[in-house]
Amino acid sequence: MCLIFLLSACATSFKQRAQWKQDAAQPLTCSRGPDCEAKWDRALIWVRNNSESTIDTATESIITTHIPQNSSSALITISKTEDDPGTYTIYFRAGCPWILGCTPSILELKASFANYVVKSIDLLPTDGPQTAKAQSDKGTVRPKANLGVVTGKTSQTAANKLGMKEPKGTRITYIGSDGVAFDSGLHLDDVILKFAEQTINDAQELDSALEKTVPPRTIPIYNLAGRCR
Repeated sequence: MCLIFLLSACATSFKQRAQWKQDAAQPLTCSRGPDCEAKWDRALIWVRNNSESTIDTATESIITTHIPQNSSSALITISKTEDDPGTYTIYFRAGCPWILGCTPSILELKASFANYVVKSIDLLPTDGPQTAKAQSDKGTVRPKANLGVVTGKTSQTAANKLGMKEPKGTRITYIGSDGVAFDSGLHLDDVILKFAEQTINDAQELDSALEKTVPPRTIPIYNLAGRCR
């Protein structure tokens, strides 16, 4: 019984690894404009949700994480390069500082990343009969407020650097050059403490506050120093 169980477990492991290899090999290409913007946004969200470390750098062409404090966690780098005019490739690279390997494995992380980035997503409703039917089935589509930023956990290291006694709010890890946040004077690594009258403790609370906000509307946002933007 033990031998049969062991062989079955190994077979399942081989099958899963083969699937990860297939998923990880997916080409991560995009075309300039909405296609690249959507996939790069998903890349940022994946790193924020799957990295044990906070994001160190986030620009329009590279995302890196801090060196992980947990030795079994991966150090992740995502880059976007232009291969041909208007055509880009998104690359996933990860390193493991622990000699025994990372958990999850690099292969599993790469497969998860590829699946998430290439997943189809409708950022805006399209025109036509199908949209009209969807709206009649689900009700009127309410416009959603969008700051044009990606935020993540405020680490103790970031808190120390910014003069906070303890981590608070949510730290801006990416800011678009054509969004509301950029126009209002917010910057990379600013920490959002309050949105309107709501105290913000993490990225989820900021997302929730944005969900409740119907544009166009002017909202005061307080950064680390308490300055109103």
